Amino acid sequence: MFAQPIPVNWEDPSLEVITQTVMKKYCSLIHGQLALEAVLDLKRRNSSTAADVEEVRCDVFQGAFEFAGGGGFGAKDYPTGERAGDYNLRYLIAAALLDDQLGPAQLEEARIQAPDAQALPMRVEIRPDERFSARYPHELSARVTIRTKDQRVFVKEQNGYEGGLTNPMCWERTVDKFHWLAEAFADEELRGGIIGAVERLDTSELSDLTDLLAQVQPIAMFPIAHPGIQCPFVLPCGSGNGNGHFLCLGPEFEPPRFSTGGQRLTGQRSWV
Repeated sequence: MFAQPIPVNWEDPSLEVITQTVMKKYCSLIHGQLALEAVLDLKRRNSSTAADVEEVRCDVFQGAFEFAGGGGFGAKDYPTGERAGDYNLRYLIAAALLDDQLGPAQLEEARIQAPDAQALPMRVEIRPDERFSARYPHELSARVTIRTKDQRVFVKEQNGYEGGLTNPMCWERTVDKFHWLAEAFADEELRGGIIGAVERLDTSELSDLTDLLAQVQPIAMFPIAHPGIQCPFVLPCGSGNGNGHFLCLGPEFEPPRFSTGGQRLTGQRSWV
């Protein structure tokens, strides 16, 4: 794709390829994961709302621009359905700003076609960046710049994403995502049973898991309370940072700081 070789050794029957598996944190194409992580981090860190936003610019590698930014695969102006929304960085960024998450609900046709979800993408610009393109596919990079109506400017450059090869999703985050996505289809007891069965998969019968999966409802039956994936992820497990919490932070977690006038200050890396 785009004149880049894809090396495959068909003579190797091992399962080492599993180590190259990635997990999506948000309901979006892979190319959008890092941009969404940056957008939500900036939004939450600065207590911003979609109503505050004047414009957003997202610089991405060439492949992301071609697929989902309005490049060779067509304009990304007014998405109408799930697939059009999933492969539209302008819509995905806007939906994350509007709803503070990006899950199945944000890819429902009714949500995509709502007036606010059609209007805000018009304030989002996607641009290819030569420096980011040169790093691809060994590194996925993006830079998000949010300018607010009161002229504050928030910027974050994101290298990789949680769930990617350089920052695998931890077990606690994986469980959190499962609860988020399965909450409407399985009660808490059943979800807990499924999680336990997966943990014991190496030492138990596969039927222990499949019997539980057969009890999952095919349509939404249970109330939804999960707020969606938050960042950073905090798990009350009695260890980690000394305060009774474990913080599942990736190596690229770096809070940008801004002056009250909107000028970006040098970020200070935070370790816990």
